[in-house]
Amino acid sequence: AGRVLVAVENYTQAIEIDPEFAMAYYNRGLAVGRLGQLESAIEDYSKAIQINPLYANAYHNRASVYFDQGHYLRAIADYTKALDVEPDDAEAYFNRGNAHGRAFYYAEAIADYSKAITLDPEHAGSYYGRGTAFIYEGRYALAIADFSDAIRIDPLMDEAYHHRALANVQQGTPERALADCNAVIQMNPLDSKAFKLRAAVFDRLGEPGRAKADRERALLNWVPDPEI
Repeated sequence: AGRVLVAVENYTQAIEIDPEFAMAYYNRGLAVGRLGQLESAIEDYSKAIQINPLYANAYHNRASVYFDQGHYLRAIADYTKALDVEPDDAEAYFNRGNAHGRAFYYAEAIADYSKAITLDPEHAGSYYGRGTAFIYEGRYALAIADFSDAIRIDPLMDEAYHHRALANVQQGTPERALADCNAVIQMNPLDSKAFKLRAAVFDRLGEPGRAKADRERALLNWVPDPEI
């Protein structure tokens, strides 16, 4: 934190020397954001944009702060402005897809993830995000295909295994889900969600004893969310 505070001071001094120094506002926004001062980060990104209305990174980073605050529609608007300036930014499409998904606009999320994949065919997160949106739309075969691509690119993406298992359960192919549940548990033996999902798989496979054992393991591994 000490170095970040020094950076904030240095960027503030640069702004005092040149109040129209857009990059100084942008960099100070990055720094105060790292300190958790999100409103100050928004102010700095906004000032950078006021000075330079074509500052794509400032729109992108302000959108990320809005996303972290749960202001998904604001985030979508800023990612869109960033894409107006840099229309081939795969990461901006990916992040706007995430914001669309959080806002329950699944068709728009799928379109964004698809564009991100076109621009960057090896972007595992875009396949994962699109697969998740497909699950919400009940398009399980497409979801499974996307999670498979995510796993091909990133074999340690445990959430992709988990969601592929979930899609297989919903599709009525629990025998395929079992291997993915096992893979998640092997990667993280304390993952209560994986044990809970595998219990549902065993129920579908007609193995109530193993389902009961996994539910007990899920309860043993469950960690409550920290109080806010």
